[in-house]
Amino acid sequence: EPHLQEIPKLMEEGVTSFKFFASYKGEEAKQVGLSGGITWNYIYRGLENIARCGSPALAMIHCEESEVIDVLRPKLQAQGRTDLAAWADSRPGICEAMHVLTSGLMAQETGTPLYFVHVSAKESVDAVHFLRQRGAPVYVETCPHYLLVTKHSSIGVLGKVNPPVRDEADCQKLWQAMSDGTVDTIGTDHCSYQRWQKEKGGIWDGMPGFGGIDASLALLVSEGVNKTRITWERLAKVTAENPARLFGIYPQKGVLSPGSDADIVMVDPHRQWTLGTATLKSSSDFSVYEGRQVTGKAVMTFVRGEMVAQDGEPVAQVPV
Repeated sequence: EPHLQEIPKLMEEGVTSFKFFASYKGEEAKQVGLSGGITWNYIYRGLENIARCGSPALAMIHCEESEVIDVLRPKLQAQGRTDLAAWADSRPGICEAMHVLTSGLMAQETGTPLYFVHVSAKESVDAVHFLRQRGAPVYVETCPHYLLVTKHSSIGVLGKVNPPVRDEADCQKLWQAMSDGTVDTIGTDHCSYQRWQKEKGGIWDGMPGFGGIDASLALLVSEGVNKTRITWERLAKVTAENPARLFGIYPQKGVLSPGSDADIVMVDPHRQWTLGTATLKSSSDFSVYEGRQVTGKAVMTFVRGEMVAQDGEPVAQVPV
């Protein structure tokens, strides 16, 4: 409860976004460090408080209906399922879309801008279209693994994540949504776990999440731009301009213009290399993209005009 009252003060301190973990309740909430679940009563009041703060205050929500998951999970466990697909089957796309619709209608009612984090399901894309037709102020983020990894992957428990990776149809729907503007931003939901944290407890009790921030740009260039799924202009929108606008730091960030920070990534779209623990810089000792060949690499990275990385290696002596 104190969190709701702290929203205006946090805004004064420069915080612009506030995330609701609607999906985590009971034991799952404890596993990720939350004391318990939150209700729609709580979320509605939170949206009201955020709306009263005005721009650039932004609500965010992780969408998965836990009560449906609570019906499906024990059934699959009783069948002895321990594969990656079992995790996805216990948390189907309708669970995500149910929360998208409910919270989106609340956002419209309260006048609160609402950002759906790491959207994974084709049903959610349809739900967003419905909400936007009604004028709801909603925004969509997805992640590279929802575009490229399916529940049938051979990575097993290492690929456990919330929401889960799904089917090829979901991947294709999300690629189209990114191309046509339904998806506003790309995140990574990066979690730098170790292999033992994933494997201990198996598919049902191992930690959800994995690293990906260090592979994201290469994947989007290789599988997106180079395969004509998206344009370079669209890539710049979802990775730079749109996030800067939504989180209230545009035009200092997200654009190259006089007075803006000179944050620049130079990309060689033809550079071929292999993703994996040997080439990525995460502290994780595994990668769900291990061995994946990609074409496209960041060759120089500048922060406020100073080069901080070259050919994937840090060159700045101190943080910039």
